[in-house]
Parts: sequence; structure tokens; C-alpha cells
Amino acid sequence: MTMFSVMILGQLIAALMIDAVGGFGLQPRNLDPACLLAVGLVGAGVVLSNQ
Repeated sequence: MTMFSVMILGQLIAALMIDAVGGFGLQPRNLDPACLLAVGLVGAGVVLSNQ
């Protein structure tokens, strides 16, 4: 179960980075606190599930 959570966390982080820099020719987007909080909560879930 932790492996899937880590894979999702990696995809979320990659998506945030692509949004922030405007990868693939897209418009750069500002990172809002809600998105950062969501990624942080997924990361906390990964840490807690690994214990």
C-alpha cells in the first residue's frame, strides 16, 4: 500500500513542478496553499503508513 502512495506522491510533486515552470509549453501557474497542503498531507500519510 505504501508503494502506491509513494507513486501518487511522486506524480503530484511532478505535476506541481510542471505547473510552476510551465512545462510542455503550458502557461505557468502559481502554486496555491491548498495544493501544497494536499501534497504535504499525502506525504504525511506516506510517512505514517510506513511506520
